Amino acid sequence: MSFYNNYPLNSNQDIFSRHSTGRYFVYLSNRSKCLSYLANKIEDFDYNNDELYKAMPMGYTTLTILERAFLIDGEGIKTWPVENEGKIYIIRNEMVPKHYWGQDQKEYHLLLESFKGTYALNNATKWCEDLLIKISNEESNSNVSKLIGAVVVEEFNWH
Repeated sequence: MSFYNNYPLNSNQDIFSRHSTGRYFVYLSNRSKCLSYLANKIEDFDYNNDELYKAMPMGYTTLTILERAFLIDGEGIKTWPVENEGKIYIIRNEMVPKHYWGQDQKEYHLLLESFKGTYALNNATKWCEDLLIKISNEESNSNVSKLIGAVVVEEFNWH
């Protein structure tokens, strides 16, 4: 199953790839196709962008614009400089078993509101490292488990 919408149209940059160069992406909190690909320009996710509406249909959901900050996978940690500060989302790929996620969390994202301020990204990174260590100790497919840490840039009611 792919959880990507075909947007931005000129991109197919996977948020879970160490080699993707894009910075921004969007997440829809209650859709099976919940992610956009990465974009270099935040303007690709402007609220009034007709192409965004076509690719990510409105409904009873929240559209969250995120800036990718770090990736943790079997190769370790990869970080990117971020321009924004605020709440942090952690997004899992499908190989992170849902039972590690907690029953009250969304399918693919976890909102770490407690991680704010100067040390927010460091705390979120440590939390993700600890989670992947736990998974690797208990699961056989942990080498493909990946977590993305991203800073919330903006959120819209998308309906």
